[in-house]
Amino acid sequence: MSIVPVIIAGGLGTRLWPLSCEETPKPFIEIFEGKSLFQKTMLRITPFLKEGGSPLIVTNKAFESLCRKQAESIGVTQFYSLIEPCMKNTTPAIISAAYFLAHKGDDPIMLVLPADHVITPFDKFVEYINQATKLAEKGHIVTFGIEPTGPKTCYGYIKRGESLGEGFSIDSFKEKPCKEKAESYIASKQHFWNSGIFMAKASVFLSEMLKYDPTNLNLIMSSIDQSFTEGQKVFLEAQYYDQIISNSIDYTIMEKTDKGAVVPANIDWSDIGTWDAYWDHQDKDDQANVLEGQVSAIDSQGCLFISKGVEIVGFGLEDIVAISNGNKVMITTRKKAPELKKIIESQEKEKVSKSV
Repeated sequence: MSIVPVIIAGGLGTRLWPLSCEETPKPFIEIFEGKSLFQKTMLRITPFLKEGGSPLIVTNKAFESLCRKQAESIGVTQFYSLIEPCMKNTTPAIISAAYFLAHKGDDPIMLVLPADHVITPFDKFVEYINQATKLAEKGHIVTFGIEPTGPKTCYGYIKRGESLGEGFSIDSFKEKPCKEKAESYIASKQHFWNSGIFMAKASVFLSEMLKYDPTNLNLIMSSIDQSFTEGQKVFLEAQYYDQIISNSIDYTIMEKTDKGAVVPANIDWSDIGTWDAYWDHQDKDDQANVLEGQVSAIDSQGCLFISKGVEIVGFGLEDIVAISNGNKVMITTRKKAPELKKIIESQEKEKVSKSV
């Protein structure tokens, strides 16, 4: 049975502001060994493409040209783009891909990957994909549970159920917990971090969507049926897509289905959702600083300085994040970095209210 990689390339990644912005959102920032996370994801999927096969990218009209430009720069030219008229959550993106593939008369196993994750080592990841494929062939919707390295509160958790051989059934999904709950999850040795990576047949995604959210399924199907194609670009019909309720696949299907399965994955994984996570995954100097661009750290430890604009000089600092992009500068602590999204969103609301 063939595997079709489906890459979800949306979202603004506001926690990585000011480098992540509307013009160049998080998946497309080229600060990961000279490549973007989107490019790394595209390179990661090549072993799963059979001769003549191609991936499917789900993005929106604001990012499609970025996707194509960055893919072509690494030699990937053959792929379809499903282009959302507006940004929605993972349910519309994944189910649109499933219906598009089924509409072609195929029922492949979809390997659904967010465009902005770090995954190493690669050979281990391939092993887990092969393991999950066996469960997907049996009709399961498989996700990958990351072995936790600590009681992180920035990830959702999956509690495993009974053994299925290649993995486990899913007992329950847990929302991002407080520290005390996260510690109890770790102590139980039955919980994994929720990676947001999925494998299932297109038909299984569609049948579960029909069971749990038929109204939005009909809108998604209509937006595909009424779409228009321009080369390798498929523009979903806004008249129907705009009406779709924005929900995550976890909420719509995974928390309810009895077809869920989890494959434990002992890999180095991160969604690089904060500047602290970025610091954690980069090479550091002998003072545990990550320094990129026109920056200096004097008598400073555990800092992250990135300059894509004005020069940054730090003196006598500890665990500080300072990022410049053009004329924008952001300074915070690594501990407070995860709260950056709330600050950016409140500033945007303030701008809107002042303009009314």
